[in-house]
Amino acid sequence: MLTVTFIPPIGAKLCFLSPYWPQIFAICIVLALGLNQDPRTGRWRLLLMSEHEEMAWSRRKHQEVLRHDGPLILPPDDPRSQQVSRVTSKLVTALEEKDNYTVHGASWPPSNQELSRVMSEREALLTDAGGVGGSGRHREVHYKPSGTARSTFMPFRPATSNPLKKLETADWNLYVIDLPQMNAFALPSKDVFVYTGLLATLPEGDDSMLAAVLAHEIAHVAQRHSVENMGFLNIAAVAFDVLRGITFALTISFPMITDSAGLCINWVNDVIAERAYSRKLEQEADAVGLEIMATAGYDPRAAMDLWELMAAVEADAEANGQAINVENKFAMLRTHPTSEDRLSALEQDMPNAMKTWKAHLPKRPNPLPSQTASSSTSSSTTTSSFSEPSDSLNPQGSVRTDADGLIQV
Repeated sequence: MLTVTFIPPIGAKLCFLSPYWPQIFAICIVLALGLNQDPRTGRWRLLLMSEHEEMAWSRRKHQEVLRHDGPLILPPDDPRSQQVSRVTSKLVTALEEKDNYTVHGASWPPSNQELSRVMSEREALLTDAGGVGGSGRHREVHYKPSGTARSTFMPFRPATSNPLKKLETADWNLYVIDLPQMNAFALPSKDVFVYTGLLATLPEGDDSMLAAVLAHEIAHVAQRHSVENMGFLNIAAVAFDVLRGITFALTISFPMITDSAGLCINWVNDVIAERAYSRKLEQEADAVGLEIMATAGYDPRAAMDLWELMAAVEADAEANGQAINVENKFAMLRTHPTSEDRLSALEQDMPNAMKTWKAHLPKRPNPLPSQTASSSTSSSTTTSSFSEPSDSLNPQGSVRTDADGLIQV
């Protein structure tokens, strides 16, 4: 009589005999559902938030900013609002041209945002229901934006009654806030906030440096960095909780060592791990933003000028005796890379960005051979200045200004 015995693989046997196999299985499910490859950079990332959840979070942040700074928003006819609108429109058009599809919110193309709106409203009601007397609720506030950035990549959007094919607006709402802060940021709901303190620091009328700032912020939205960062924080919190439990079990007989180890683990989690990942995302936004501004026709070398300007402003602030946080004195404690690190990274990405910029500059046609000698001479002079972009000119045709300073955005 022939007896057949099935012997399972060693790995499967160890896995299902292990008391931790449910946790291992859960981790594998999380990785399978959240692991995503970035189509622009090819980098693998973990996205643990749906588009609707991302938009709901963005709407809450949008309302927080409007409640705090809404009365200080500049009107659309202000020159600073018009400059931000002009630059952002070119950048959004370049982003859609580069990706060959229309930008629609958290990720592109998106699903309808109605569910995210309902989610954010319900969460706001639940959060505010515990106010004074149980009736204190924050009403949704509305302020007219300083401008609207409209992409010209897809100027005509056909109407349709099919909800699955409905094209939502691709416009970006711009808010220029009259506060002396050197800051700018963008939300996944396509809301861009720029403070006049930053505009006052940049050279007046220089669209290229402003394009470097706005392209960086738009790159954060396009790369879904807010979702990736929150996912990393959740995974890091679970990992460090496990580490705290193991440390507590091993040092339970030594209370002083247990407390010291717990403080050390908390510091590594809060200061080192989270901020190191934030610096990585900032550098990726610099690289992606450089390509966006080059595609839009802005001289990418303006990004170098920007961070040189930032470095100089920081140095001036320190020389004037302004207090500087201890965290900003050490690179490993910063949430953003130092200006020197950013300049070094931009130098490596600059050759490809320069090729992109030159490829997107408008070219003037060569003069016809039938022209007269005098017109040919003048035309050849003009053609020589347009046939190949000069290294000393920005896309607007003005001489690039060498900045001797630095700011922190």
